[in-house]
Amino acid sequence: MKSNLLTNSELSLFCYQLSLIFKSGIPLDEAMSVFTDEMSTPVLKKIAEDIKESVSMGEGLHEAIRKHEEFPKYMVGMIEIAYNTGNLEGELERLSNYYQELERLNQKVSNAITYPIILTGLMFIVIGFLVIKVIPMFNNILQSIGGSMPQATNMLINVGMTLRNYGLIIVAVLVILGFALYFYTKSKSDAWRYNTPFIGEINKKIFSEKFALGMSMLMKGGYSFDDALEVYIRSIESVYATSALKKAQKNILEGEDVAQEISKVNLFPTLFTKMLTIGYKTGELESSLTKVASVYKLEVEKTMDKVTSSIEPALVIILSLVVGVILFTVMTPLISIISSL
Repeated sequence: MKSNLLTNSELSLFCYQLSLIFKSGIPLDEAMSVFTDEMSTPVLKKIAEDIKESVSMGEGLHEAIRKHEEFPKYMVGMIEIAYNTGNLEGELERLSNYYQELERLNQKVSNAITYPIILTGLMFIVIGFLVIKVIPMFNNILQSIGGSMPQATNMLINVGMTLRNYGLIIVAVLVILGFALYFYTKSKSDAWRYNTPFIGEINKKIFSEKFALGMSMLMKGGYSFDDALEVYIRSIESVYATSALKKAQKNILEGEDVAQEISKVNLFPTLFTKMLTIGYKTGELESSLTKVASVYKLEVEKTMDKVTSSIEPALVIILSLVVGVILFTVMTPLISIISSL
């Protein structure tokens, strides 16, 4: 993923303003001047000026937009599809709503995890202080009066000593592992997005909605399934998904069954492939894709709402259990000390 991509809010604003241009009925040259003036940030204004210049020189809107790497591949591909099928105004409005919804979802996830993360950080600081400083002090006091620490507390003391002696090394290793994980997730091999339990299921639903929407739009515009698949593949950002669909496309062009080849691709839930198979066998593939798109739009919304509403309570429960265990191991030697006095 390129680091210079626009934010979801900026993408939503760009698509919304552009959709208004086509709704206004103003001649394109004049409309593009208005569009440029309406851009509220320097980055968007510069992009709008470049697009205006390209359009004035006779380029198609989708060609002018494709020149800018600031835009996601999915957005560029869907605008090209809409341009070719005469549905540009409606698709720009949908993309605006799509990126606005992504921004809302990201904000919702951020809000759901911010408080637990802050609480977790503070608690680990307190726990670290107890393990490294307080518990060893009680251990010395208890040993001076002839007492002994419980086994669980001794384990915490050993952890504390390890953190005290090798803390910087442990932090360095964790940082290195964090960077390694980050670069792995950003590498060309993104198969993990679709093969990881739970995360893979969510990504498959999201991909199914996008695929069904793009393919149904193309087929409504008069494209055959084969030609629509060729155009849609160009809009896919995932390297793994692109490779998988290209392999299916090759087999389809060689005469293999469409529904069977799509079902072999590890990108779609079972329900999707069954609905696609029924649509293909009944000759209603276009309407089946339209229905699938609406079904998985609702599926994605429900799944993400469920995930975001579960994050905070799940983190709080885990944190409470950890703190409870720590407090128990701390209180046990305190009670022993008191009873020994």
